[in-house]
Amino acid sequence: MKKQEKLALVESALEDFYGDQQFASSLRESVLYSIHAGGKRIRPFLLLEVLEALQVAIKPAHAQVAAALEMIHTGSLIHDDLPAMDDDDYRRGRLTNHKKFGEAMAILAGDALFLDPYALIAQADLPSQIKVDLIANLSLASGSLGMVAGQVWTWKANTSICLWKNSRLFMLIRLESY
Repeated sequence: MKKQEKLALVESALEDFYGDQQFASSLRESVLYSIHAGGKRIRPFLLLEVLEALQVAIKPAHAQVAAALEMIHTGSLIHDDLPAMDDDDYRRGRLTNHKKFGEAMAILAGDALFLDPYALIAQADLPSQIKVDLIANLSLASGSLGMVAGQVWTWKANTSICLWKNSRLFMLIRLESY
């Protein structure tokens, strides 16, 4: 499967998840603004590449898991740009979420993008134990033992440790489960 096909599956998973959800229009606009900000989608792409390298036929459930990674990454970018963290005005050539929607809405959009991935994985057509394992590992890799810890280090040291954060996030992939 080509790169663009994989990325299209991830986009479809994101659109399917948020397309039918009924929630506050201002929150929806803020979440989708950052989701559609035009990133490279490297994390979901790498996950799908690894699965394909292991000769796993890519199916929509895999794209949902890959989309969940992108949601968490996007939420982390929203929070990272806030005045209390890096205080950035622009991301990917456009206003940061808090500059466009205000700090409170940006915090809530980031929160949603940290929590919604678990619902997306729970809805995936995967065996229950694999979903539980994915959710458990993803929460560990993105929470106080993973990505958030990396944010603390970044904040305290005022330096970038992106490689450490990314390696912790990808620890969630339990290849033997696929």
